[in-house]
Amino acid sequence: MRQKLARAFGGIAIAALVFGGAACQAGDDDGGDGGSGSNAACGMKIGFFGALTGDAAGLGIHMRNGTKLAIDQYNKENADCTAEIVEYDSQGDPAKAPALATQAVGDQKVIAIIGPAFSGESEVADPIFQSGNLPTITPSATRPSLSTKGWSVFHRGVGNDESQGPAAGRYIKNVLKAEKVYVVDDQSAYGAGLADEVKKVIGTPVGEDKVQVKQTNFSAVVTKIRNSGATALFFGGYYTEAGLLLKQLKGAGW
Repeated sequence: MRQKLARAFGGIAIAALVFGGAACQAGDDDGGDGGSGSNAACGMKIGFFGALTGDAAGLGIHMRNGTKLAIDQYNKENADCTAEIVEYDSQGDPAKAPALATQAVGDQKVIAIIGPAFSGESEVADPIFQSGNLPTITPSATRPSLSTKGWSVFHRGVGNDESQGPAAGRYIKNVLKAEKVYVVDDQSAYGAGLADEVKKVIGTPVGEDKVQVKQTNFSAVVTKIRNSGATALFFGGYYTEAGLLLKQLKGAGW
């Protein structure tokens, strides 16, 4: 049954779920026969860890829905040995992540985590998952250094900043052919890392600045961008701030 559960989540997630199943098997081994070991694999949980409320919920909800779809499909084919999803709503906030990670590690029925969704929360939650031997696979955390921490439980199902950033940089340079590029990032683990990779491709920007997550007034940055003569802007960050910045830029005639 554990093998069926792993296959239900696709090739990328197999490693995480196999490790989770192995850990579960070791914990459930009470010296009984093979039948009891097989039954112990039933009723297990797959955790989803990411933003389900707050400004970043538009990203997290779709990831949660994909996770739930996979579990529902598995349960339909394995009605005699089902799994369930348990949600850990981090709101994408690194400050909330440690407590949620500790909660997940403490639940012996949780055999794997889909997430954490963002790089910032991954940096503080993954050490806890590592200490609890709880495997994770993130669909969206792109900071390259996450894979260099020695976390044996960490898996990633998306290209990191070192592939995404250069792709964006090449588009700006070769397709848009923009010679004056302004770069802004939100100082998050995700946004700053992505902006750094873009600058490696486009060279020295005509100007650059930093904003903050949850900032709403970008008038100072808008003035700098307009005065720089920039013909293109790269923003490293999340869509909430990006949308507000773009609206204010358009309002200023840029």
